[in-house]
Amino acid sequence: MSIRVRPRFRIHSERSSSEIEEHFRNKLKEEDHSYEGRVIEGHVVIKVIPEEQHYWSPQLSLSMEEETDGKTLIRGLYGPNPGVWLMFTFVHIATSVAAMFVLIIGLSNMSLGLSSMILWSLPVLAVISLIMYLIARAGRKMGEEQLFDLHHFFEQHFGEKVVIE
Repeated sequence: MSIRVRPRFRIHSERSSSEIEEHFRNKLKEEDHSYEGRVIEGHVVIKVIPEEQHYWSPQLSLSMEEETDGKTLIRGLYGPNPGVWLMFTFVHIATSVAAMFVLIIGLSNMSLGLSSMILWSLPVLAVISLIMYLIARAGRKMGEEQLFDLHHFFEQHFGEKVVIE
């Protein structure tokens, strides 16, 4: 079982970034697939159409950089909707900051000989973080089939086999 939450890949292409952008712009306009997206200079986002989306549906974000040897470096990142990612990141940061304050207050009280009962909230914060991590893992599992389909869509329309790191 991989610990990576957001699978990614890097490939080099002989095509220019503008050719790749135009290719995906045309492919995403076709109506015979379950994906939509947007293309802006140096970046392509491909996601599941709204009719098939659920809370844990993944999206593929491609960024392209022209290299000096005439090739294009394409970085692909699979992840949840940015709103979902932001919510989980916010909860983890909030529990970390709360744990830091609890440690500061609890250890200060302990060094002053006062009650340090606040330190008992540390295991609660750790459990909250663990629960959020497990929920994110379960959500990733629920979106796994769509992720594989999205990856096959990319490989099929890009024309190369791509290994996810």
